[in-house]
Amino acid sequence: MSPDWWTLGIQFLNVAILVWLMAHFFWKPVASMIDRRRDRVSRTLAEAREAARTVEAERAEVARIRSGFEAERDKLLADARDEARDTASDLLTRARKQAEEIRQDAMAEAERERAAEAESWRETASHLAVDIAGKLLSAPAPDEVQAGFLDGIVTELSELPERSRDPGGEGRVTVTSAAPLDPAGQAACSGRIQDALGPGWAVDFETDSDLIAGFEVSGPSFVVRNSWRATLERIRRELDDVELA
Repeated sequence: MSPDWWTLGIQFLNVAILVWLMAHFFWKPVASMIDRRRDRVSRTLAEAREAARTVEAERAEVARIRSGFEAERDKLLADARDEARDTASDLLTRARKQAEEIRQDAMAEAERERAAEAESWRETASHLAVDIAGKLLSAPAPDEVQAGFLDGIVTELSELPERSRDPGGEGRVTVTSAAPLDPAGQAACSGRIQDALGPGWAVDFETDSDLIAGFEVSGPSFVVRNSWRATLERIRRELDDVELA
Protein backbone atom coordinates (compact mmCIF):
# COMPACT_ATOMS: atom_id res chain seq x y z
CA MET A 1 0.00 0.00 0.00
CA SER A 2 1.55 3.29 -1.05
CA PRO A 3 1.39 6.36 1.28
CA ASP A 4 -1.13 9.06 0.67
CA TRP A 5 1.13 11.93 -0.14
CA TRP A 6 -1.64 14.46 -0.17
CA THR A 7 -2.70 13.46 3.27
CA LEU A 8 0.88 13.55 4.49
CA GLY A 9 1.43 16.90 2.88
CA ILE A 10 -1.68 18.32 4.43
CA GLN A 11 -0.70 16.94 7.86
CA PHE A 12 2.81 18.27 7.46
CA LEU A 13 1.37 21.60 6.49
CA ASN A 14 -0.90 21.49 9.51
CA VAL A 15 2.06 20.68 11.77
CA ALA A 16 4.09 23.46 10.25
CA ILE A 17 1.27 25.92 10.68
CA LEU A 18 0.81 24.71 14.25
CA VAL A 19 4.52 25.08 15.00
CA TRP A 20 4.51 28.54 13.42
CA LEU A 21 1.46 29.55 15.42
CA MET A 22 2.91 28.19 18.65
CA ALA A 23 6.27 29.84 18.00
CA HIS A 24 4.64 33.13 17.10
CA PHE A 25 1.83 33.30 19.63
CA PHE A 26 3.07 31.11 22.50
CA TRP A 27 6.80 30.63 22.66
CA LYS A 28 7.69 34.28 22.08
CA PRO A 29 5.38 35.63 24.86
CA VAL A 30 6.46 32.81 27.13
CA ALA A 31 10.11 33.45 26.38
CA SER A 32 9.59 37.18 26.81
CA MET A 33 7.83 36.57 30.11
CA ILE A 34 10.64 34.23 31.18
CA ASP A 35 13.23 36.84 30.21
CA ARG A 36 11.35 39.53 32.13
CA ARG A 37 11.08 37.26 35.16
CA ARG A 38 14.77 36.36 34.82
CA ASP A 39 15.61 40.09 34.67
CA ARG A 40 13.36 40.75 37.67
CA VAL A 41 14.97 37.91 39.58
CA SER A 42 18.42 39.24 38.63
CA ARG A 43 17.50 42.73 39.77
CA THR A 44 16.05 41.32 42.97
CA LEU A 45 19.21 39.32 43.58
CA ALA A 46 21.32 42.39 42.81
CA GLU A 47 19.21 44.51 45.15
CA ALA A 48 19.44 41.79 47.79
CA ARG A 49 23.23 41.67 47.41
CA GLU A 50 23.34 45.51 47.58
CA ALA A 51 21.04 45.44 50.62
CA ALA A 52 23.31 42.81 52.19
CA ARG A 53 26.34 45.00 51.53
CA THR A 54 24.45 48.00 52.95
CA VAL A 55 23.43 46.02 56.02
CA GLU A 56 27.00 44.85 56.47
CA ALA A 57 28.26 48.41 56.10
CA GLU A 58 25.64 49.64 58.54
CA ARG A 59 26.55 46.83 60.94
CA ALA A 60 30.20 47.88 60.70
CA GLU A 61 29.20 51.53 61.25
CA VAL A 62 27.07 50.52 64.24
CA ALA A 63 30.01 48.58 65.66
CA ARG A 64 32.26 51.56 65.08
CA ILE A 65 29.78 53.93 66.68
CA ARG A 66 29.28 51.54 69.58
CA SER A 67 33.02 51.36 70.04
CA GLY A 68 33.13 55.14 69.95
CA PHE A 69 30.30 55.29 72.47
CA GLU A 70 32.14 52.94 74.76
CA ALA A 71 35.31 54.98 74.46
CA GLU A 72 33.35 58.20 75.04
CA ARG A 73 31.59 56.57 77.99
CA ASP A 74 34.93 55.54 79.47
CA LYS A 75 36.24 59.06 78.91
CA LEU A 76 33.14 60.62 80.45
CA LEU A 77 33.41 58.31 83.45
CA ALA A 78 37.09 59.15 83.85
CA ASP A 79 36.34 62.89 83.50
CA ALA A 80 33.48 62.56 85.97
CA ARG A 81 35.75 60.83 88.47
CA ASP A 82 38.42 63.50 88.00
CA GLU A 83 35.84 66.29 88.28
CA ALA A 84 34.32 64.70 91.37
CA ARG A 85 37.76 64.40 92.92
CA ASP A 86 38.60 68.02 92.03
CA THR A 87 35.19 69.19 93.27
CA ALA A 88 35.60 67.34 96.54
CA SER A 89 39.07 68.84 96.97
CA ASP A 90 37.74 72.31 96.12
CA LEU A 91 34.81 71.91 98.51
CA LEU A 92 37.16 70.77 101.24
CA THR A 93 39.46 73.73 100.62
CA ARG A 94 36.53 76.16 100.63
CA ALA A 95 35.11 74.54 103.76
CA ARG A 96 38.45 74.95 105.51
CA LYS A 97 38.69 78.54 104.31
CA GLN A 98 35.14 79.30 105.46
CA ALA A 99 35.83 77.64 108.79
CA GLU A 100 38.95 79.78 109.18
CA GLU A 101 36.99 82.92 108.19
CA ILE A 102 34.27 82.02 110.70
CA ARG A 103 36.94 81.50 113.37
CA GLN A 104 38.58 84.81 112.50
CA ASP A 105 35.19 86.58 112.47
CA ALA A 106 34.32 85.03 115.83
CA MET A 107 37.65 86.16 117.27
CA ALA A 108 37.18 89.64 115.80
CA GLU A 109 33.61 89.81 117.13
CA ALA A 110 34.80 88.67 120.55
CA GLU A 111 37.54 91.31 120.44
CA ARG A 112 35.00 93.97 119.41
CA GLU A 113 32.69 92.92 122.21
CA ARG A 114 35.58 92.98 124.67
CA ALA A 115 36.64 96.43 123.43
CA ALA A 116 33.02 97.68 123.52
CA GLU A 117 32.58 96.31 127.02
CA ALA A 118 35.87 97.86 128.12
CA GLU A 119 34.88 101.15 126.49
CA SER A 120 31.52 101.01 128.25
CA TRP A 121 33.19 100.33 131.59
CA ARG A 122 35.71 103.08 130.98
CA GLU A 123 33.01 105.56 130.02
CA THR A 124 30.94 104.55 133.03
CA ALA A 125 33.94 104.81 135.32
CA SER A 126 35.03 108.18 133.93
CA HIS A 127 31.52 109.62 134.19
CA LEU A 128 31.17 108.21 137.69
CA ALA A 129 34.50 109.71 138.70
CA VAL A 130 33.55 113.08 137.27
CA ASP A 131 30.13 112.93 138.97
CA ILE A 132 31.76 112.07 142.27
CA ALA A 133 34.22 114.92 141.84
CA GLY A 134 31.36 117.26 140.98
CA LYS A 135 29.48 116.26 144.11
CA LEU A 136 32.62 116.69 146.22
CA LEU A 137 33.07 120.19 144.78
CA SER A 138 29.40 121.13 144.97
CA ALA A 139 29.88 123.00 148.23
CA PRO A 140 30.04 126.82 147.85
CA ALA A 141 33.55 127.78 146.79
CA PRO A 142 35.50 130.13 149.03
CA ASP A 143 36.04 133.68 147.85
CA GLU A 144 39.69 133.03 147.05
CA VAL A 145 38.66 130.15 144.75
CA GLN A 146 36.16 132.38 142.95
CA ALA A 147 38.85 135.04 142.68
CA GLY A 148 41.20 132.51 141.09
CA PHE A 149 38.55 131.59 138.54
CA LEU A 150 37.99 135.27 137.77
CA ASP A 151 41.75 135.75 137.31
CA GLY A 152 41.77 132.97 134.76
CA ILE A 153 38.78 134.47 132.94
CA VAL A 154 40.42 137.88 132.78
CA THR A 155 43.66 136.39 131.47
CA GLU A 156 41.87 134.48 128.69
CA LEU A 157 39.80 137.56 127.73
CA SER A 158 42.92 139.70 127.45
CA GLU A 159 44.49 137.11 125.12
CA LEU A 160 41.58 137.12 122.67
CA PRO A 161 42.28 138.49 119.14
CA GLU A 162 41.66 142.20 118.74
CA ARG A 163 38.73 141.62 116.35
CA SER A 164 36.98 139.60 119.08
CA ARG A 165 37.62 142.33 121.68
CA ASP A 166 36.26 145.09 119.39
CA PRO A 167 32.76 145.98 120.71
CA GLY A 168 31.65 147.23 117.26
CA GLY A 169 29.47 150.03 118.62
CA GLU A 170 27.47 148.63 121.52
CA GLY A 171 29.10 145.42 122.69
CA ARG A 172 27.58 143.29 125.44
CA VAL A 173 28.94 140.30 127.28
CA THR A 174 27.13 138.00 129.69
CA VAL A 175 28.92 136.80 132.79
CA THR A 176 27.52 133.59 134.25
CA SER A 177 28.50 132.65 137.79
CA ALA A 178 27.77 129.59 139.90
CA ALA A 179 26.28 131.76 142.68
CA PRO A 180 24.69 135.22 142.52
CA LEU A 181 27.14 138.11 142.92
CA ASP A 182 26.32 140.97 145.23
CA PRO A 183 26.47 144.51 143.79
CA ALA A 184 30.05 144.98 144.97
CA GLY A 185 31.09 141.68 143.39
CA GLN A 186 29.34 142.59 140.15
CA ALA A 187 31.04 145.98 140.06
CA ALA A 188 34.47 144.44 140.68
CA CYS A 189 33.87 141.74 138.08
CA SER A 190 32.60 144.26 135.49
CA GLY A 191 35.64 146.46 136.00
CA ARG A 192 38.11 143.64 135.50
CA ILE A 193 36.30 142.29 132.41
CA GLN A 194 36.09 145.76 130.86
CA ASP A 195 39.80 146.28 131.56
CA ALA A 196 40.57 142.97 129.79
CA LEU A 197 38.32 143.60 126.77
CA GLY A 198 38.73 147.32 126.43
CA PRO A 199 36.27 150.22 126.57
CA GLY A 200 32.81 150.11 125.05
CA TRP A 201 31.57 146.85 126.59
CA ALA A 202 28.47 146.47 128.75
CA VAL A 203 28.32 143.57 131.20
CA ASP A 204 25.20 141.52 132.11
CA PHE A 205 25.08 138.89 134.86
CA GLU A 206 23.40 135.48 135.06
CA THR A 207 23.53 132.55 137.49
CA ASP A 208 23.94 128.83 136.71
CA SER A 209 24.48 126.53 139.69
CA ASP A 210 25.66 123.73 137.34
CA LEU A 211 28.94 125.63 137.02
CA ILE A 212 29.63 124.48 140.62
CA ALA A 213 32.24 127.24 140.89
CA GLY A 214 33.79 129.72 138.47
CA PHE A 215 32.60 131.85 135.57
CA GLU A 216 31.63 131.76 131.93
CA VAL A 217 31.79 134.89 129.75
CA SER A 218 30.01 134.89 126.37
CA GLY A 219 30.16 137.65 123.81
CA PRO A 220 29.04 138.09 120.20
CA SER A 221 31.96 136.05 118.82
CA PHE A 222 33.51 134.26 121.78
CA VAL A 223 32.80 132.14 124.86
CA VAL A 224 35.37 131.86 127.65
CA ARG A 225 34.88 129.26 130.39
CA ASN A 226 36.73 128.82 133.66
CA SER A 227 34.67 126.77 136.07
CA TRP A 228 34.54 123.43 137.84
CA ARG A 229 32.02 122.22 135.25
CA ALA A 230 34.34 123.13 132.37
CA THR A 231 37.24 121.43 134.14
CA LEU A 232 35.23 118.28 134.85
CA GLU A 233 34.00 118.14 131.23
CA ARG A 234 37.59 118.44 130.01
CA ILE A 235 38.67 115.65 132.38
CA ARG A 236 35.78 113.49 131.15
CA ARG A 237 36.81 114.04 127.50
CA GLU A 238 40.41 113.19 128.33
CA LEU A 239 39.30 110.00 130.08
CA ASP A 240 37.15 109.08 127.08
CA ASP A 241 40.14 109.57 124.78
CA VAL A 242 42.37 107.24 126.81
CA GLU A 243 42.96 103.99 124.90
CA LEU A 244 42.87 100.79 126.88
CA ALA A 245 45.65 98.26 126.29
